[in-house]
Amino acid sequence: MHAGPEHVTVGLWLESWTQPAWRARALRLLRERVNIQVAYVSLAAPPRPPAPALNGLLRRLLQRDHRRALRFCADPFAPEDVRPLLEGVPVASELAVPAGVDVLMQLGSAAPTPAHLAVAHFGLWRFDADPTHLLDGLPIGFWDVMGGRETVTTALRVQRQPGAPGLLIHRRTSATALGSVAHTAMQALWRQAGDLAIAFGQLAVLGPEVLDQLPAVPAIPARAVPGTLRAAALWARHTARVAGRWAALRGGRYQWHLLAAASGDDPRGELDLGRYRPLLPPPDRLWADPFPVVHDGRTFVFIEEQLFAEPFGHVSVLELHPDRTLSTPRAVLRRPYHLSYPFVFRWAEQWYLLPESFDGGRLELLRAKHFPYEWETDRILLEEAVADATMAQIEGQWWMFAAKMPAPGLDCDELHLYRGPSPLGPWTAHPRNPVRRDVSTSRPAGRLVFHDGHWWRPVQDGSKRYGYAIRWHRILRLDDEGLEEDLGPVVLPVVRRGLLAVHTMNTADGVSLVDGLHLISRERRE
Repeated sequence: MHAGPEHVTVGLWLESWTQPAWRARALRLLRERVNIQVAYVSLAAPPRPPAPALNGLLRRLLQRDHRRALRFCADPFAPEDVRPLLEGVPVASELAVPAGVDVLMQLGSAAPTPAHLAVAHFGLWRFDADPTHLLDGLPIGFWDVMGGRETVTTALRVQRQPGAPGLLIHRRTSATALGSVAHTAMQALWRQAGDLAIAFGQLAVLGPEVLDQLPAVPAIPARAVPGTLRAAALWARHTARVAGRWAALRGGRYQWHLLAAASGDDPRGELDLGRYRPLLPPPDRLWADPFPVVHDGRTFVFIEEQLFAEPFGHVSVLELHPDRTLSTPRAVLRRPYHLSYPFVFRWAEQWYLLPESFDGGRLELLRAKHFPYEWETDRILLEEAVADATMAQIEGQWWMFAAKMPAPGLDCDELHLYRGPSPLGPWTAHPRNPVRRDVSTSRPAGRLVFHDGHWWRPVQDGSKRYGYAIRWHRILRLDDEGLEEDLGPVVLPVVRRGLLAVHTMNTADGVSLVDGLHLISRERRE
């Protein structure tokens, strides 16, 4: 690992003290970092507002969509006075050239002067998409949603010289909200609000080496704003697509269930879902996140179980009999918040249970008093909310893979790594966290396994929908410099009729278990 500077100094180039809420959050996160120092603020005169680019119909459609999206997501465009966040920071004139800083950060459309850019050691940083208002132009992800695409990408770039192409520093791929253009844009802005603190923090910890050999990935050229007739046609097709999804429910309900198959010789398990047999729960509940283990010659399967009439899920255990039938599930752990992903493992002659307790705001490790039905708290491993924590001892070092939210209320689509001397900790966060910012490659989907000389990691691909598919990633490098992987087999739900998603996969005692999402009819529910 390379030693970074003690802190990073940042100059801010703003157009006003009043900023949209997503930029205010970005500044708040910057100020919370002890190794990031805001050296000055320059208030530049905003450029003359351009003539409205959006036609009247498109503006009305987006405003209506925005009002609906506010029911599900905080408004990133809400104006906020950022002076309290920057109290004590010197204010520099846009004409005066202050002392050099490490980075000049542009927030807004007004470009800094060449003189200011010249004294920024690591150049000018800016977002590809940096709107102040919803209707500044086409929202982020407009064409992705209109085209039915599952993901949207945001990017942070550095410009080292005036007129030079921007080098890609930070890229994030997240799921679109296919039912709403405004909701997609709002979520994307809240996500990228945290990327400044992440990128500056990595520069402070790891040093300027993180900027070496940055890829010159060009920004996607802006597409022309559709005219009134084209906008009407696009929106009509989008509306029909959304209505079709709702119609597909037809009074039904989504239910997670289990599927089982002989695992064969591959420690990753059976990769063809067509070979699996469904194990269905009663219609009043779901079963998900299967973790099978063998104890005293018997196979027990730990699962997330939730009754639809109850607000929270709990951890239950089923016994898998030799004839591949299941016992009645027995609840073994409840909390006053949701529990899922019961990562169970044996270490030092003791069974441990590490369930996801994201809503509890911490990661609790339990040990067995009487396996598999009685558990007691051993310790708190992390005083932070993480999802689907998964441990593995790789080349003598214990690693924990866990997913986190980039901002409150969003999906857990960032991968964070932690390392420790044992599964009991203490756990230290990786200096490059988050090591993944991609909805298709981040969230764990089960235990890591060793196969053909490499460790393999199952990953949830949530790009098409939550928990859509499982990707197996082969780990090529895992150290303080980061995580390097390549893509292996992909387990897709489309091979089974009626199966909509699969998102956890584990193997024990020659049996592979996955969970699957399907739609149950009103008749079966009753």
